[in-house]
Amino acid sequence: MKKFSIIAAVVLLIICTTLYFISNMFYNLALSPDNNKDKVFESSHNAPTKKFDNTKINNDNNKFKEKAEIVSIKSFDGLNLKSYKLAKNNTHKWVIINHGYMQKPYQMGHAGMKFYNQGYNVILPHMRGHGESEGAYIGMGYHDRKDIIKWVEYIISQDSAAEILIYGVSMGGAATMMVSGENLPDNVKCFIEDCGYTSAWDEFSYQLKKIYSLPSFPIMNSVNLLVNLRAGYDLKEASAFNQVQKCKKPMLFIHGDKDTFVPFNMAEKLYAVSSCPEKELFITRNAGHAESFKMYEDIYWQKVFEFAGKYIN
Repeated sequence: MKKFSIIAAVVLLIICTTLYFISNMFYNLALSPDNNKDKVFESSHNAPTKKFDNTKINNDNNKFKEKAEIVSIKSFDGLNLKSYKLAKNNTHKWVIINHGYMQKPYQMGHAGMKFYNQGYNVILPHMRGHGESEGAYIGMGYHDRKDIIKWVEYIISQDSAAEILIYGVSMGGAATMMVSGENLPDNVKCFIEDCGYTSAWDEFSYQLKKIYSLPSFPIMNSVNLLVNLRAGYDLKEASAFNQVQKCKKPMLFIHGDKDTFVPFNMAEKLYAVSSCPEKELFITRNAGHAESFKMYEDIYWQKVFEFAGKYIN
């Protein structure tokens, strides 16, 4: 019996040690801003549906970066957070633009120029762990939702009559949905999210299966323990699905029906459970992940500004 107990203990130690090293690897792959993400982005199911000419988008990105200034705030947990700010319009219309996972913030400059040319003042945050903002981990929208509230407060400090739209793509879309469930000032008028996921747990479990053909248990459970210990949040709590059920303002959901990075059925689930007083689901046919504004540029932005125009004057 004693020999069996020793063997069992050794086996258990080997299993736990192996699981720790695997979980640590996946934690770094998923949430470390400094870790190479090629394994994720170069996976076949995450590839773009087609090759796009990004010349105009790149020009707009650079134009926005040249025009904008950098401003900063303190996060709820003491981080220095930075943002591009382009606020030269004589208007009370404001937009907060939330970028995607591992995206360089200025790469959303094309959206910034679209809103600016429509008379909006623009705040384009460098989300925690990205760009010039501090952060040892990627927030996946959960802690970012509190950062967005800080940017809302910043805008109101500059313009007490501000009417604010919160817009985001991919992880930024998830962050937009997560903040929608918070108690926000009346200055926040509506939300527009593009291809955000139901939860960080769901998205990572999906990628784990697609890239590595591995089930979520027990790896995701072990990774989640590390996330709680190191990043201070839970992947299941990083849930747009839960937050949109508390949404009290209008929201436009956008998703390409050929998205295989954040599956389209996530958008259907989010739209179905959301409690937003007014909501729309804009489905872009044959568009992959974050491709809607490329594949349907004119229709996309017409839809965005028509929706926003109902709530922001």
